[in-house]
Amino acid sequence: MTEEEKAEYEARQAMRRGMRKFGVFMTMVFVVGVVFMGTLQSVLARGMTQGAMLMPIAIYLLLGLALTRRGRWGLSGLCLIGLILHLTVIQESAKTLSLKREARTKAALQLIRTSVTAFQTENGRLPETLSEIPKIQLSPLICKGGRSRILEIKPANRANTGSWVYDASNGWVSVDCEMMESSGKRWSQL
Repeated sequence: MTEEEKAEYEARQAMRRGMRKFGVFMTMVFVVGVVFMGTLQSVLARGMTQGAMLMPIAIYLLLGLALTRRGRWGLSGLCLIGLILHLTVIQESAKTLSLKREARTKAALQLIRTSVTAFQTENGRLPETLSEIPKIQLSPLICKGGRSRILEIKPANRANTGSWVYDASNGWVSVDCEMMESSGKRWSQL
């Protein structure tokens, strides 16, 4: 083999190695992108599920550790970037979901109060329970103890349950939750 052929052969080999590295890099970019987009779509479609939180973390960590053991520091760094993006998505989507849930609860609270007033205007009396008002459908709220199974309680039975509190003596509706909402007030004080 002549010098010229040897140089050409080495150039082709170097190009193949470079293409292989580029292919592996692009595969990693694709994997990180697919996992990230899957997480994002899962969070947007169904909210924050345990699978949406934990599965991608496990994928990034295991893949990153495997690549680190093989000495592929650049690719393991890409896994680290994917992990950071994933954790950022989790944090931001948790905030967004919390604000959405808060807005829905405040809107429902206002609707129930308006419905109680309308019921009183139409019937000349306050309803004895919220279920007596045909226009509203109560849905369970989420508070510190999780999702409440009881939809409506009396003021004397407050216990941070996440239920709707209805006082039939004056028609006041509130939420049985001592957690703070975004403006800094307790839910029970709204």
